[in-house]
Amino acid sequence: MNSVRVPNRAKRTNTYRVFGGGFEQLEGRQLLAFAGDANLDGVFDSGDLVQVFQAGKYHIDADATWAQGDWDNNQRFDSGDLVAAFQTGRYGKPAEPQSQPWVMSRQAIYDTNSFANRIAARVLVPQGWSLSSNIDYNPIPSLARYADFQTESADRMYGAATATSDALYAWINSPLPVPEGELYYGNVLWRVRDGLQHTNEIILPHLRAEHADYQVTSVRRVPEFITAMTRADDVLREYMDFAGITRQYDAIEIRGTYTVGGRSITDVTYATYQYTTLGNTVNWGLYGLERTWAPTDQFNAMLPTLRMIARSTQLDAGWYISVENFRAQIHGITINAQSQWNSYSTAQQALSESRDAVFEDFVQYIRGTSVEQNPFNGQFETVPSDQTAWFAADGSIVLTEDPSFDPNGLAGFNGVWRRAN
Repeated sequence: MNSVRVPNRAKRTNTYRVFGGGFEQLEGRQLLAFAGDANLDGVFDSGDLVQVFQAGKYHIDADATWAQGDWDNNQRFDSGDLVAAFQTGRYGKPAEPQSQPWVMSRQAIYDTNSFANRIAARVLVPQGWSLSSNIDYNPIPSLARYADFQTESADRMYGAATATSDALYAWINSPLPVPEGELYYGNVLWRVRDGLQHTNEIILPHLRAEHADYQVTSVRRVPEFITAMTRADDVLREYMDFAGITRQYDAIEIRGTYTVGGRSITDVTYATYQYTTLGNTVNWGLYGLERTWAPTDQFNAMLPTLRMIARSTQLDAGWYISVENFRAQIHGITINAQSQWNSYSTAQQALSESRDAVFEDFVQYIRGTSVEQNPFNGQFETVPSDQTAWFAADGSIVLTEDPSFDPNGLAGFNGVWRRAN
């Protein structure tokens, strides 16, 4: 691993870490902003006020970002944000160091339930943080898969978690009702719920059980997520129509606060749902879950890094192929059905390989991160949107905040470096 320090035009020194080969490590600089510091220069002054009022979001009911004056994390810029800013007592004071290093390594998640404890995926974990994970694969009767990971700081004030699941599903054959909580092949069946019902009846009680003082700030449906997920199915549309399959989605955002060590923590959870219908059978479940949390006064500034961690999962190709082959073997029932399944599976594999590309608009919507494609191997990487990625043929990546930085020809940077496609 190489390291080089390059001064930018503002005479501030940035550190660029190269990671590649078998061991990947990334060092990023995370600004810890305070209320009023809209431009993240470490000081609250007239420049910040000019910036936020020019954005035109003051006292209008519209989403506002940190840079547009949302300093109390309620998605609006109003008088409450100005009060919070001036209460810090930092107006006009000299800039102070407001950064800390984040050193992250890619750690393995193991499938302890099958396939000889194989590595199923790898995720980025900050140094000193804990990682907990679970991988489960149940090919009977519903092709249910469940995977989750959670990483958080030792003091539990910062963290990110994701989960993908078909395990929380309902298998309903009309007109027979399925009682709540009935066991079917070892799995618990639940009546079909829309996203808001499931949020109110399942997710919120879990959050309140986890934190006794959990307070809901807002719960809302996110139509942009639904549109993006529906569009992702276009590659399968021909096969779904041929098989008589219909699929719908739902997406919910839950915002809340609780306290840890006397500090207010903001927690944002995105839950997405999938509903698949074939004849009289409805298969539904929690399709994806993403949580990020940090101290309330730092949440907006932390969000890009936390989302990068939450979306850093890289599936192991060998493990994925093994479980997909196992599923195909178990569910091959006739030559014609198997032929249809293989066509659907091939298209599903193509969808999985291009999912990051398909969801680029979705990632752009969730402000703070973007998807970059490696021009050498075609792989996609999620990076903070305020940084530029340079790629090398050996898999090494440089993340830089300086748009004029070019590693080609610099000491310590071997070979040819290219920016994303």
